Amino acid sequence: MKKSFVFVVSVFLILAAGALTYPLSGAAHADQAILVAESDSHSHGASEAVTSSAAGAQRFCPITGEPINKNVYLDHKGKRVYFCCNDCKAAFEKNPDKHIEALESKGVTLDKAP
Repeated sequence: MKKSFVFVVSVFLILAAGALTYPLSGAAHADQAILVAESDSHSHGASEAVTSSAAGAQRFCPITGEPINKNVYLDHKGKRVYFCCNDCKAAFEKNPDKHIEALESKGVTLDKAP
């Protein structure tokens, strides 16, 4: 009886700890929590970036789908595009028009370049 009680409590604690990882990821909404969980590998070779379904100002890297770093950006044709890291910035430069078009087709509004 004692062994089964310990087992049940252990399983409960493991499940509870797993449920807490999404709010701690910094995501404000459930769809963003999934983005964070899916993009934890930071895969720069991904053929399609994980992107937010929410329209508005750019919040996610066009290459990996991770949150952007406002200190890492490129200006292209009068538009400023932000990235999570310099590796993504380099990947973007290979086909910038494709990535800008993908962002804007999802309703992302890019800042104007100064």
